[in-house]
This record gives sequence, C-alpha cells and structure tokens, in this order.
Amino acid sequence: MLLSIILPTTGRESLSPCLRSFVAAGAGLDDEVVIVVDAIPGEWGRIAATITASQIDKATNVQAVFLSTGPHNDVGGAARNAGLATARGLWACYMDDDDAWKPGVFAYLRDAVASARTYNDLVVFRVAFPDGSVAWRDHEPVLAVGNVSTIGLLHSLPVPRAVRWRSDVYENDFHFAADLVNSGFSLSFNTAVVAAVRP
Repeated sequence: MLLSIILPTTGRESLSPCLRSFVAAGAGLDDEVVIVVDAIPGEWGRIAATITASQIDKATNVQAVFLSTGPHNDVGGAARNAGLATARGLWACYMDDDDAWKPGVFAYLRDAVASARTYNDLVVFRVAFPDGSVAWRDHEPVLAVGNVSTIGLLHSLPVPRAVRWRSDVYENDFHFAADLVNSGFSLSFNTAVVAAVRP
C-alpha cells in the first residue's frame, strides 16, 4: 500500500458524499481508506451500510475499524490513533467525514511522496474553507495554530511511538504536526489545495 487515508466518522449524513469524493480524487487500488467508526454500537449497522452503498471498495482498499469504547468527544484523537495503528501504507493522510477531497488531488499526494527527501517526512498541503480562506496562508508557510489543517497533512509511516493525536486540545492537528517535526521529521509545504472543508 502506498497511501493510508484515515477517516474517522461518527456516522454523519455527510459521510456518503465524503466517500464519493475519494473516487473523483483518484484514490486507487494501491491505496487504502481506514474508516474508523467512533459511534455508539447501535449505529454501526447503518454506518456499515453507508460505506457499502458508496461503492468505495471498487476504487480502493477499505478497512473498517469499529471503536467499542466510543463515541469519544475528543476532536478525533482516539479515532485517528486507532487508524494509525492499523494503517498498512507507507504514508498517511487524513480526511474528516464532513469534508471532501478536490478532484484529482491524489496526483499531488503521489508527487509529494515521489519527491520526499527522507523516510521521515511531513508535507503540509493547503485546504479551502467555505468563507473563501485557505490554510496555510500563501504568505505564511509556517507551522502555526490556525495555519494547518488535519486534512492537509501527509506524512510517512511509521510515526514514533511517542507521537500521537492528542485528545486534550482542540488544535490537535497543529500539535500532531509539531510533535512529528520535533521527533525529527522533515517539514515541507506544498501549494496545492487538496481538500475543501465542509463543502
């Protein structure tokens, strides 16, 4: 596997269009989507049916992980850590179940992987928001709170054991990225806009 895309979900209605965006984005059979279901067990059947109906398994490999301790109210920390623990790819990136990939972006992700400098790399892509703003801001390619988004992160695997998604802070995307860099990962910024937040 090349890319493991980790997708936590609580079973929102937006899950179906989110999954459909993977096909238009170019997810392939050399990739996998790790769908981490962080919902009450009574919702598991409905969520599994949504995953099946999306036919995402015809475009890429799918792993479904059901968290028996959920749901967690921790801005996705537990679910993303569970996804990392089961990811089989060489690289990982993230999607939220209320966001969507832009068409064709997997070409940008694969290009970033092909041009990686080391085996410990973190690439920060840009993400569009409904108000027209984009993170990271083109004049500020710096790792800072508010300047990175979970769905704009791409990094090599595995990650050091001490680096985990935190549950005690809202800006866990920034903290996860900063922890990767502090552990020795090489940081780069890519100008491509890969995803849209809450389309």
